[in-house]
Amino acid sequence: MSTENTGYPDPLTGQDGNEPGFWAQAAVDNPWRRGTRSSTQQGTRHNLLRAMLLRREPALRVSTDGTDFHSTLGRKNANIEALLAQSV
Repeated sequence: MSTENTGYPDPLTGQDGNEPGFWAQAAVDNPWRRGTRSSTQQGTRHNLLRAMLLRREPALRVSTDGTDFHSTLGRKNANIEALLAQSV
């Protein structure tokens, strides 16, 4: 997979990273239009996860190539929450 056209770094594949990186921080910052309301609304799962300490950089399964990872994440609120949950 190559993300050189998007300007975003390739996601890790295989094991999670030891330190939070770009994708963990992106999950907190939520640069996608989806999930904007739930990330700021009190009591939502997304908002509760954002308040937790980032622990690791999430990684894709080895069988996933991560093509167009950034836009795929932004299609569903559940994708953003899953990325955030893996990061905390």
